[in-house]
Amino acid sequence: MKARQAPARLDLNRRTVPTTGVEVEYFCRGCKGHYSRTVPLKTLKEIACRCGSSNLLIYSVASEISAPLRAG
Repeated sequence: MKARQAPARLDLNRRTVPTTGVEVEYFCRGCKGHYSRTVPLKTLKEIACRCGSSNLLIYSVASEISAPLRAG
């Protein structure tokens, strides 16, 4: 009879990853569009839409390294 193996454990600890840019997904209340783009981390507070509006609803922020669209 085979011995039962314990199931593999997931490591759920968060890693600290240095980054200089972030990928931001947002909805612009000015032109009513959904957009995604990469911006420098230092300018995140000053982000504006392509139309020039700064009235944004930001719904996702991810570092460039962990951004799902940039996985390579």
